[in-house]
Order: sequence, then C-alpha cells, then structure tokens
Amino acid sequence: MKDRVKKHRESRPKNWTTYEMYKDIHRYISEISKLNDIALLDCVTLLVNNLMFEFDIDWDNCLREKIDTVENYIQNQIDKLIKEIRNTDMYFVFVTNELGMGIVPENRLSRIYRDIVGRVNQKIASLSDEVYLVVSGIPFKIKG
Repeated sequence: MKDRVKKHRESRPKNWTTYEMYKDIHRYISEISKLNDIALLDCVTLLVNNLMFEFDIDWDNCLREKIDTVENYIQNQIDKLIKEIRNTDMYFVFVTNELGMGIVPENRLSRIYRDIVGRVNQKIASLSDEVYLVVSGIPFKIKG
C-alpha cells in the first residue's frame, strides 16, 4: 500500500497542492478555495473507509442501529462538505469507485461498506452538476 501511495503522489503534477485528510474536510474548503479554482477529492471510497474505521465495531455482530449511527456520521461529513463547497466558486471534482456492479460480497463488513459507499455516491451524484462513469479510462457522461 505504501508503494501505491508513493506512486500515486509521484504521478501528480508538481504544481498541485496536496491536502491529505479524510475527516472534517469541510473545515478547510474556504481556505482551499482562496488558493485554488479547482479541487479534486480522490477518493470518496477511501474517505468512507477511513470514517468507518474511526469506530471500534465488531462489524460481523453489531446491530443495525450501530451501522446506522456510523452511516449517519459519514453522511453528515458529506453534507457539511457539500454545503461548504456550495459557498465557493471553486470547481470541485469527486472521484469515487462504483462498488455495486459486481457480486454481493460474502462477508458482512464488505456488504455494509458497499452499501454505505453506494448511498454516499448516490447523494454526491444527485447534487452534482455533471457525473461521469469512467470505464477503462474512457469517460461516459451520465448526467449534465
């Protein structure tokens, strides 16, 4: 994983400013928008993963109410982020992964994760001006 992160960082243009965070991103949007016309969040699926694991949960045995608490926390993070983005003139790009097109995962944690990411993706897409699905590097415009 460290090698993947290193290669990802090296592939970015040198003039990009990189902010590495996953929590409370909304707190930094105003500052970021003063310095940048465009921002790219890469990626929503990793953000959701990191937010999920802030909670010490036995995912195989937890009750639905606990899962709902975690998802509400994540959705609240997204709501705050989108609200702050809308207060700027910045062009904002979300990068995410489509996880629902494959088989249903065997283990419970993977199913919970897939479902939460799916609902977060739906929210972001519904509030976005444009949405693209990229398959094998080829973009298909599906909204806007």
